[in-house]
Amino acid sequence: MKFGKLTSVLKWEDSNPDLFAWKHPEVDFNTKTRLIVTDSQEAIFRHNGQGHDIFAPGKYTLNTENLPLLNKLIKIPYGGASPFSAEVWFINKVANLNVGWGTQNSLTTEDPELNIAAKVKAYGQFGIKVDDPKKFLDQLVGTVPDFTADKLKEYFRAVLLQQFQVAFQQALFVNNISLLRVTAFLNIITEQVEKLVKPKFEEFGVRFFNFAIENVSLDSSSENELREIKKERADIDTQALKQQKLGYSYQQDRSFDVMQSAAENEGGDNGGGLRNDMMGMGIGTAMGMGMGQAMNNMMGSVMNPNDQKGNNSRPSLSCTSCNQPLAEGAKFCASCGQKAIPAGSALCIKCENIIPSGSKFCPECGSSQVAKCPNCQAELTPQSKFCGSCGEKVS
Repeated sequence: MKFGKLTSVLKWEDSNPDLFAWKHPEVDFNTKTRLIVTDSQEAIFRHNGQGHDIFAPGKYTLNTENLPLLNKLIKIPYGGASPFSAEVWFINKVANLNVGWGTQNSLTTEDPELNIAAKVKAYGQFGIKVDDPKKFLDQLVGTVPDFTADKLKEYFRAVLLQQFQVAFQQALFVNNISLLRVTAFLNIITEQVEKLVKPKFEEFGVRFFNFAIENVSLDSSSENELREIKKERADIDTQALKQQKLGYSYQQDRSFDVMQSAAENEGGDNGGGLRNDMMGMGIGTAMGMGMGQAMNNMMGSVMNPNDQKGNNSRPSLSCTSCNQPLAEGAKFCASCGQKAIPAGSALCIKCENIIPSGSKFCPECGSSQVAKCPNCQAELTPQSKFCGSCGEKVS
């Protein structure tokens, strides 16, 4: 093997803090060559792509004693200034604290609170430091002449973002954090992401630290969708809570709405209610009786403590005239003699048969249940003593 001019001094004079590894341009040396390694550096001799002897900061004169691994491989002759060929890499072990990162494209992740997929972007920075120069060279550098922070960031971008997405989603679900509130929990998410990503960097001899998420932003369409769904669910929850407090179900709530609509339509008819179809009237009356019975049962359960103890006895009824309690099965009130009328019922104004409350005609005698003035035939309100239209005495 022929050797040209042999380098007498090996050193990295222009150490750049953003440069993590630098290969000396010369490859031919001898055993009298001086090696200078400054603070925060390490030098590694490589032969045929393999890392061998490592030198910590200091000044050295190369010989077979401080190059034992290289000497064993190429068998450097003893005595004199024996020439040999090798690569010399200088590794910068100064920590780089300002390596920026960011998601170039939106990441699709799921909101744990709303169970809706959304698109997010994030950016921040992290610190790195070469902890294991030999592993760093073997895993990353290869034949690349230098390895800057930008190259390292580019190399690790896929690894970082892949692990970030997994760790980010994991942190959201573990802590039940909605994407709409994610900025308030960045510290918690940051710690969990760093914990998951750190081992991946260590596989390459690099220490990963001071990871920071400076901002997480939702895609505008995703944010609008999440806010709309959250509002809809909040409205549903509010309505359910309201019904729970009032003590009735959704079906009962809908029945109330139907009855109210029917009452409004009837009231706006200006007396034309007499022309309503009997079938429609029967349906409305049945609904009213059913709902009245349901409310009566519900109130009876509250007022009668025996019912809450499992007693199946009927709730007590009151006289519609004097409000005195009625004995079970009584047909007339013991206090005023008024005919006992079941809840939701009334007496026909002509034949005095029991009919459903609110009926416009008696199903027994067919008489109209709307009282009219004998003088002007104007409709009278219940229990009127004088006609509101002509002033005629009616009772």
